[in-house]
Amino acid sequence: MKRKSVNRVLLLLLLLSLLAGCATKKNGAALSPAAVESAELVALSPAATVVHDGLSGSTRLSASIGGKQFSSSGTLRIKKGEGVQIGITPLGLVEVACIEFFPAEARFIYKIGKEYASVPYSAVPFLQQSGIDYSMLESIFMNRLFLPGDISIDEFLDGAEYTVDGSLVVATYEADGITYSFAFEKESRNLVSSRGKHSSGIEVVCRYSDFKQLDGTPFPHKMVLEVNGISKPVSLSFVSSNMKTGKISFSPRKISSSYDKIEVEEVIKSLGNL
Repeated sequence: MKRKSVNRVLLLLLLLSLLAGCATKKNGAALSPAAVESAELVALSPAATVVHDGLSGSTRLSASIGGKQFSSSGTLRIKKGEGVQIGITPLGLVEVACIEFFPAEARFIYKIGKEYASVPYSAVPFLQQSGIDYSMLESIFMNRLFLPGDISIDEFLDGAEYTVDGSLVVATYEADGITYSFAFEKESRNLVSSRGKHSSGIEVVCRYSDFKQLDGTPFPHKMVLEVNGISKPVSLSFVSSNMKTGKISFSPRKISSSYDKIEVEEVIKSLGNL
């Protein structure tokens, strides 16, 4: 088994799943006038109001894993409710690998090594324990504010705590041992960062920048994810271009019968060695 290729998808799963998600602490206290103003800003942000049916474009993927660097050109395709595809094309022409997130599983296809891994979210203990699912992962890539289960936007806005830090409005809440915070620009209302810090000391930060108009609304063309507090700190960035929205065609990559499948147990074991 080529451990190096498997670790790429595991690191992405770790990064995306630890960050994603949102919960609320309900309280019956009335919001102060300043908090009401901040809640209104969050409610009107593109992250809360804009939902794209699909996104596609080119991207430049860069990663730093425990001090080791990796960089490649690639493609990004997202179909709401169906999947996220990240194609890795080192020379910008031929796809050598593909990472796919679907509602029930994540897959990594390594075309050069003729191998693939299929990992159901339900088979990964830390995903089960934290309630992470595909919707949360999709929301990260689409710069959306995610609300779990039956939580309404009104319940979230009423339960969050708000602070003003210079040009930013920060909405903070705690759930299941994790302190989350979302930072929004006051002038643009753009969601520019999300942060989740677990009581264990693990902290995941996502920063959005380089906002450009996409079908009349701002969308970040750069996203940086950082994971701290683990044995091998990770930084992962996507710099996208030629982004398009709309009803894009989307289908999972076909896997040849000649490819070797890596068992889920091996993937989970690798995850524990990060």
